[in-house]
Amino acid sequence: MTKIFLATHGRMASGMKSSIDLLMGSSEALTVFDAYLPGVTVSVGEQAAQFLAQCEPSETKLLVSDMLGGSVNQELMKYSDLENVFVITGITLTLLLELLCQCHQNFTASQLDELIENSRLMTQRVSLDVNSSQDQFF
Repeated sequence: MTKIFLATHGRMASGMKSSIDLLMGSSEALTVFDAYLPGVTVSVGEQAAQFLAQCEPSETKLLVSDMLGGSVNQELMKYSDLENVFVITGITLTLLLELLCQCHQNFTASQLDELIENSRLMTQRVSLDVNSSQDQFF
């Protein structure tokens, strides 16, 4: 089993959870933390430590952040050498959905790398060919 801790700057994490809940229903495998909000006194590191303490040692733990090199990512990197812990950054909704759909398993590093690479293919510029769409419409 895999558990996912998603921490981001601002409310991106809870926004992604809202989208996940809409698209696939609530998932007990996903824990989110919105960092650096006014009135929030707990740190990213403290929240991540609490998350890890609640997980079973045999479970894969994914610590996920929004931005490579950002302060949230730096805090999560402190746990990257723990057993069964992987840090992923640059999260997209597509990748998060894929991870949650497969969270019944324990991921390996190579499986995660493949999912990350596949999610990159989903980020692209798209355009509509006006001529072909009009032909299809009529």
